Amino acid sequence: MEAQRLLAHSWLPPAKERPRLEDDGTRTHLRIEGLSASGLTELVARARVAEDIEWVLGEGRCTEFPAYEALLKKFLSKEVLPAALAVQARTDARGSRLFHEGALRERLETALVACGHPTRTEGSTEGTVVFARLEKDRLTLSVSLSDRRLAQRGYKASLSAPAPLREELAAGCWEMLRAATPEAFETNVSTMVWCPFAGSGTFGFEGVSALADATPGLRGRTNTLPCMQFSWWSAPTWEYLVKKSETLIRESTVAVSFLERDTNASASLSVHADAFLAAMGVAPSDAKNANSRFEVTSGDFFGDTTSFLRFPAQCPAQWILVPVNPPYGVRLAHRSDSPKDALSARIALRLLDVAKRLQDARKTAPGDADKETLPKPPRVAGVLLCGSEDEWKSAMKSFTPSLVRATHHFTQGGLDIRALVFVL
Repeated sequence: MEAQRLLAHSWLPPAKERPRLEDDGTRTHLRIEGLSASGLTELVARARVAEDIEWVLGEGRCTEFPAYEALLKKFLSKEVLPAALAVQARTDARGSRLFHEGALRERLETALVACGHPTRTEGSTEGTVVFARLEKDRLTLSVSLSDRRLAQRGYKASLSAPAPLREELAAGCWEMLRAATPEAFETNVSTMVWCPFAGSGTFGFEGVSALADATPGLRGRTNTLPCMQFSWWSAPTWEYLVKKSETLIRESTVAVSFLERDTNASASLSVHADAFLAAMGVAPSDAKNANSRFEVTSGDFFGDTTSFLRFPAQCPAQWILVPVNPPYGVRLAHRSDSPKDALSARIALRLLDVAKRLQDARKTAPGDADKETLPKPPRVAGVLLCGSEDEWKSAMKSFTPSLVRATHHFTQGGLDIRALVFVL
C-alpha cells in the first residue's frame, strides 16, 4: 500500500519512465521495475514501512557452480558498484540444487574481490551488503541501498522499555489504518493521536509522520547511506526531498497525547519528543511553539478519564486515532494482580467507552448551546496489537466484527502479533 501511494503521488516532477509494482506474494520483498534514478532516490527518502531497498544487479538460472560463477562475473563486471565501496557478501538458497550457502558465499566473495571490492567478514556489521539469493535454481544478485537503516529514524536517544516496537512496523500499522480511514489522513481534516501504553513513543511519533506524510531523520542520513556513493545519485534531489519533509512537519497541526503508566518510561518520552523534533528539522528555539504538539500524561489507561479529552478542547478534532500496543511483559504473561479477563477484551471495551463518552459530551453541552452549531463528536479509529490468537478473538468479540476493518500479522519481540484495525 505504501509503495503504491508513493509511486502515485510523487513529490518530484513526473519522469518519462512509468514504474511498475509487482508483488509475487512473498512476505519479504516487493519488486519495482522501470524506476528512474530520481524516483529511486525519492523511494529511499520517503519509504517508512520498508526495512531496506535493494538494487537488483542481475538475474539468471544456474544449477552448477561454474554457471553461478559466470553469472557473478557477468553482473559484477558492469562496474555498477562504486570502486571504493566496501561490501559484505550474504547468500540464501531455497529449493535449489546449489544449496550449500557457505560455498555460495565464498564464490561471491571471490568475485567481489576480483572486481576490486574489499569484503568484510561474515560477522562484521560494516560494509554494504551484496546479496546472492538462489530460489528454485534462479539467481538474483542485488545490493543494499540503505543497509537496513531505513527504520532507524534517529529519535530514540535512550530506550528504557523492553522490546520497543520497531519504527517500520509501527509505520506499517499506520499504513493499514490509512487504508481503513483515508478521510482521516486528508490535509484538510483535523486529526489527533491518543497513544495509551505509550512506551518509548514509537506509535505516536510514527503517527505524526504518517499524517504529515513526512519522514524524520532524513538530514541525519545524508552522506551515510550506501546509495549516496553511486554515480546515479543526485545530491540536489536529495536536498529537495529533505527540505520538503521538514516543511511538511513544520506545517503539520497533528497533536499527540501520550499516556504511560510507568513513570520512568513517561519521563523518557519527553527526551524522545525533543529528539523527534530535532530529527524532523525543528530547531530547539522553535520546539516549544512547534505545530506538532506532544503531551505526556502519567496514568492508567483503564482509570484515566481526561487525557483523551484534553487535546480536542484545545484543537477540536474530527478524528481521534488510537494506536494501542500493550506492554511487552503483559503480552508474555498477565501479572498476578491482573483480572482474569483477556487484556485485549478489556482494552476494546475501554475504547468503546471512550467513543461513547465523546458522543455523550455533545449531548450534555450547556442548555443554552445551539446543538446544531456544535461540532460533531470526533470519530475514533485505531490499531490494537494482539499477542495471541485468543487475545485477538477476545477483541473481535468485544468490538463485534462490524467495527473491525482488517487484521494483519507480523512478528515482534519473538511473538506473532495480530494488528487489528478498528473504526468505532
